[in-house]
Amino acid sequence: MLSIVVASRNDNHGGKLVERTNLFVRSLEAGARATGLETELIIVEWNPPTWSRPLSEVIHGDFNNPFFKARIITVPKEVHDRLENSQIMDFFQMIAKNVGIRRAEGEWVLSTNPDLVIPKRVFEHVADLESDRVRLSAFYRVLRQDTEPGDLPVDMDEAVKWCEEHCTTLGATTWEGLHTWACGDFTLMHKEEWANTRAYPELEIWSIHIDSLGLLFFNRVCGIKEVLWDDTCVYHPEHQMSWSVNPEYGEEWPSLRDKLASLVHTTDFFAQNGGSKMRWNPATWGLALDELPEVRVC
Repeated sequence: MLSIVVASRNDNHGGKLVERTNLFVRSLEAGARATGLETELIIVEWNPPTWSRPLSEVIHGDFNNPFFKARIITVPKEVHDRLENSQIMDFFQMIAKNVGIRRAEGEWVLSTNPDLVIPKRVFEHVADLESDRVRLSAFYRVLRQDTEPGDLPVDMDEAVKWCEEHCTTLGATTWEGLHTWACGDFTLMHKEEWANTRAYPELEIWSIHIDSLGLLFFNRVCGIKEVLWDDTCVYHPEHQMSWSVNPEYGEEWPSLRDKLASLVHTTDFFAQNGGSKMRWNPATWGLALDELPEVRVC
């Protein structure tokens, strides 16, 4: 079983958020149905705005798809308010993803984002993994292909074809020897490895680069190798206020910025000094002690 974890809130981030998320859901439904891979989507709704409808009322799925189900886990405002910088920021994306990863039911867990189109080939790769436990100790990546802005067809085969025909850039750069470009859009590991590494560093700051730091930690400290599936990609239809369009977005928020280099040195120190038993997060990562409301949407 594959668990797909995303974090969101109904604040129209980037424009047409609901439409983009429902397109994402349709791509997952199509991949699960085409391959017969049992799949669950977990949407972690973080600190829902009081001025908009909850995601459970605007995200739609097919209840007749026997291979796909989706549920929404809500992290309420009172939990958000416990965190440092909660009065500055409304959303802690990577901590939210940890909430979903912790509660995933699948053997394989994909951390991604809800503004993507995920092709069938990705599901075929995961189906192959389920029959080969030798490949457990690795994290799996695909690169992200950006497209022009536009309204995609409802039919998923046509939507994927549209993405192929309207590509603009392919994110293929590396950092510290790993394919970290847009890695928040696709990081897949076995559930046991997510638990062993304690997932993403739970830093109460803007999410940019926390996913890269996580990959570096998984690789160097925990000894998990990276595997790149280079025969496919995920598609990212461009939208407003995205990182690739506006790098200054979020500059007013606390972030890694100048701290990133020192954290890399810290990671190297862990790796060189018996760091295999050291972890960024406590054993209660992913808000393990909180009982969070949950609703199934399909």
